[in-house]
Amino acid sequence: MKKVTYLMTILFAVALMSTSCCKDDPVPEPTGPITLSELEDVWNSTQYDYDVSYITCSDFTSTTNPDVEDGDLMLITLDMTTSDWTLDSKCTSLETYGDGYDYDRDNGKLVLKASGLYSYKFDVVSYDRVTETLVLKLTDENIGGVYPPDNGIYTLQK
Repeated sequence: MKKVTYLMTILFAVALMSTSCCKDDPVPEPTGPITLSELEDVWNSTQYDYDVSYITCSDFTSTTNPDVEDGDLMLITLDMTTSDWTLDSKCTSLETYGDGYDYDRDNGKLVLKASGLYSYKFDVVSYDRVTETLVLKLTDENIGGVYPPDNGIYTLQK
């Protein structure tokens, strides 16, 4: 009987140790740089910050700031589910698209490219994995026309 108890104790200890967590196992941080696979999705803006916070389309019609009064591409849907991308304005009928994007995770830079000549450049400010909230800051757009001003901050969710 002693041998059976001893054998059962050893088997239990081995089973317990084989299922325990190892310090080498990567544990995803709740915040931190977003991965490319997490980025490739459809994102909807919940807020646009420039001179003040804009949450609904009516917020743009009541502003006196000429840089944002039309609301073009400020509250957006960003679709990055393929190698192409699409930006749809929620407040106007404006839509723009491109044929590729570059993401530099180490430096927190996202570039949406269109025809190799034009681009939207963003700093990835933060990403929260729990709420799936991504914050981007537009640092440069060279598309031309009436588009969002540089330094606007987008808060987006999946």
